[in-house]
Amino acid sequence: LGVSRVGIQDNFFELGGHSLLVPRLHAQIQKAFGKALPFAALFQAPTVEQLAEILRQDEVPPQWSSLVVVQPHGTRVPFFCVHGYAGYPHLAKHLGLEQPFYGLVQGLDGKKFFTRVEEIAAAYIKELRMVQPDGPYFLGGHSFGGLVAFEMAQQLHRQGQEIAMLALLDSLKPSSEITESRRDRSAWASICSKISRHLKNLGELPAQAKGGYMLSLLRIVLNQISHRARQGVCEGYLAWGRPLPPRLRTFYISKVLFGGVYHTSAQQYQPVPYKSSLVFFRSQTSTDTQEAFWGSLVDGELKVYNVPGSHLGMLEEPNIQVLADQLKTCLEEASTAAGRMAVLSVTP
Repeated sequence: LGVSRVGIQDNFFELGGHSLLVPRLHAQIQKAFGKALPFAALFQAPTVEQLAEILRQDEVPPQWSSLVVVQPHGTRVPFFCVHGYAGYPHLAKHLGLEQPFYGLVQGLDGKKFFTRVEEIAAAYIKELRMVQPDGPYFLGGHSFGGLVAFEMAQQLHRQGQEIAMLALLDSLKPSSEITESRRDRSAWASICSKISRHLKNLGELPAQAKGGYMLSLLRIVLNQISHRARQGVCEGYLAWGRPLPPRLRTFYISKVLFGGVYHTSAQQYQPVPYKSSLVFFRSQTSTDTQEAFWGSLVDGELKVYNVPGSHLGMLEEPNIQVLADQLKTCLEEASTAAGRMAVLSVTP
């Protein structure tokens, strides 16, 4: 973390830790103590003191592959948040100890990864219903996670379940109209354009600067080769049914899934109209077309809240405090409405 002093009660995430550092920490714990903790353990025990208590146990409790138990306490209906896991601990903290909070992000066990929105949603629903078998459900998702949460709501509706609240945190607008052939042509055109640009730059540079320019290009090419090689190793592990080692797991989730696979999956996803209401939390960098798109898909009300910060910055302090206050209001209103509906449903 680059911190000179760490107390046994200091919180990993409050010291600057984030989800992509979790695998590195777990790898060091496994090396030192010979115990492989579930990746979600650090969300539940984010201090040295709490981790030590887990390590004292003879057996490490099992953990579901995608479910992150961030804040299990409280009497309210749980809130399930898809992806956006860098902000899980902070958002849960601001929502308070009475609001149970669970995250959903695939690949924490380093095993099978789903790539289609519909498949990811179905896998998450199975694990969600292990915690809460029946609705009403409170769902949310950030960025690509919003698409998954939207599809989860659709699938749960078809299963006869009630969705009390669906919250999209600056969620993407799918681009399903981009065809594979157009994507291939645009990729080829991009390569040709880059080659042409670099040749032009070389021609305009003085002789003494050409060597440095070529060296920088070589570094870029070597980085791309390294990326492809590590991706190939990851795919080999998965093809043989073996879990990815922690460092490869971090690379695969951040660089392969979020760096490209999810983008392609979002382009291929074709959402259908949603027969209910939803809440859209809009960052300062969000576009009007995002809001208009989600508004066109809902039969009910579209509530829009403006959150300070960028697409990722809305999950950072102090902006996440604003987001949490707005989300808390929505959860309370949805809980009240769901309670009224429950009373009506049993009234003779």
